[in-house]
Amino acid sequence: MPKNERALPDGFMTVGKLAERMGVTVRTLQYYDREGLLSPTAESGGGRRLYTDKDMIQLHQILSLKSLGFSLDDIKNRLAPLDTPGRAGSAGCRRAGEDRGADGITHGH
Repeated sequence: MPKNERALPDGFMTVGKLAERMGVTVRTLQYYDREGLLSPTAESGGGRRLYTDKDMIQLHQILSLKSLGFSLDDIKNRLAPLDTPGRAGSAGCRRAGEDRGADGITHGH
């Protein structure tokens, strides 16, 4: 395992690792983030975007719908929320001010 991967908290992966696992480019993931389709779950103290398995599932949904011919706007409206039922209504929403946990990771809401 590369040195930079060991420094990540358990359960997190970098944008490069997610891209590799899902067969897309880092540029694609950055574009999906800008378009509001898939944002990283957290950010490291050094500003690295960090993703989880839940993000990988969300990306799989996006890629599946895209392969069926849906536009990115349609996909935004069709993504199934992956949050707990109490947070489902806010899935995909991010606050401008995020909390930084004790682990040094900025967690989104």
